[in-house]
Amino acid sequence: MKTLKLIIAAMLVAITITVNAGNLPSDWRELALDAVKARLRDPSSVQMLQVVDIPRYSDRSSDPDWWCVTVLCNAKNGFGGYTGPITWFVYFRRNGHVDAYEVGPM
Repeated sequence: MKTLKLIIAAMLVAITITVNAGNLPSDWRELALDAVKARLRDPSSVQMLQVVDIPRYSDRSSDPDWWCVTVLCNAKNGFGGYTGPITWFVYFRRNGHVDAYEVGPM
């Protein structure tokens, strides 16, 4: 019985988060990859570009209502060499903006 109550409580929390989460575009994967490519020096040199997690929602009071997804990318840097996998955070803002920020090596 306790297990059933825990499952129901978890489902209600998941439903609440989804309802309050704002708008996440249905093509969020493509938008995230395009946002990272747009920030690269040489987008045609991409060897690896992949989304590595599901979108996370935040409702922090300092910067409310955004989704964040992590992307890994390996492309050429300004010296013409490949960087290795670099982590990027892509944010989907409430106002429709999609921003990509390089975090650094894996």
